[in-house]
Amino acid sequence: MKREDLSKIFIALYAVLLTLYIIVIVFAFEKEHFTEAFLMDSVVFISLHLVIPFIYPEKYKEGKVLANVGQLLKNPFFIGYFVLSSVYLCKNIIGYQWYEVLLAHIVTVLVVLLVLEALRQYIAKHYKKEYYIPICYFILFLIILAKLIWF
Repeated sequence: MKREDLSKIFIALYAVLLTLYIIVIVFAFEKEHFTEAFLMDSVVFISLHLVIPFIYPEKYKEGKVLANVGQLLKNPFFIGYFVLSSVYLCKNIIGYQWYEVLLAHIVTVLVVLLVLEALRQYIAKHYKKEYYIPICYFILFLIILAKLIWF
């Protein structure tokens, strides 16, 4: 499959994702805990971290964790995700002020992004680069399992 075809598929899926975020924001599915709301949001976040470097490989370098994090933070797809997920979390988590939720979201996203990128660089350096994708799928499975068990 060509990279252009993958980009078109990704853009279509991204449009669906943005539509779903807007629907969830409008209908205000309220949650009591940041963790409960962020668990499923992190599935989207990890998926973006998997897909964006695959579509734009020329912008991401091996062995440069902070440079890759900076590239992802500047990506328009990530910016759109972050804005909508921030609005979603700030509006739907009850019991906290919006600025508390936003600060927790910013810190959580940066920490998770640094950990994922460091994990990707470690796997690429010590093992095969292709092992990163199954590991991320396993992480996604654990997140969904945690959501089913605890919430």
